[in-house]
Amino acid sequence: MPAGDTVDRRLRSLMEHPLYHDPADDRLRAHVTQEFARAYPDAEAYDAAGRTLRSGPAIRDAEEQNRGWMDKNFPNQPGPRDKLAALKEGQSLTHPLTRQNKDINADGFNDLHYASGKSNLDTTATLTFTRDGGNIRVEGDQAHRWRDVYDWQKDTSFLGGLVTGDEMLVLENQGKAKPFDMHGEWGGPPVSGRIPIGDDGSLGEPEIDWSGGKQ
Repeated sequence: MPAGDTVDRRLRSLMEHPLYHDPADDRLRAHVTQEFARAYPDAEAYDAAGRTLRSGPAIRDAEEQNRGWMDKNFPNQPGPRDKLAALKEGQSLTHPLTRQNKDINADGFNDLHYASGKSNLDTTATLTFTRDGGNIRVEGDQAHRWRDVYDWQKDTSFLGGLVTGDEMLVLENQGKAKPFDMHGEWGGPPVSGRIPIGDDGSLGEPEIDWSGGKQ
């Protein structure tokens, strides 16, 4: 039975059950998805990784930096820009974009700082560009993948020196501890926007909305 005094906590308790992670039995995962859709009809997915990691500013800022890079660097690169400029009315071009934000530093006294310290975020967008009159219409989706290796480094300390990296490396060398990969994936709102086309056929600055219309 789900435990908790709110819908969110009850759903989380179900997601912590071993059956939720059983690759051979998806009944509990399907039930959680159905119950989430009933409780939050305007949301696209119940994503524990995204909700947890995005609770602090470091990951949200990394998302914005990745999307900002995409805005500025595509379609302003010569190859993609030429292909977009050559589109005829009604023609479309679909292009995947990926940007990696390295060494995200989660400063401060928070869970991400103690669990990770520095981490990486990959943002992927699959965008379709369609010539529509005096504009190129932009539509697509976005996804994010956070990753890090949980490990220890020499000459580091935590909790005021109560835990040190050197001590944990000793345990690792003794076979009593080992590093492991951490990762989380989540989606984002639909992407939309336009690229204006000048009278001379040149492309203007992209106007891309990554917020699903919530800007």
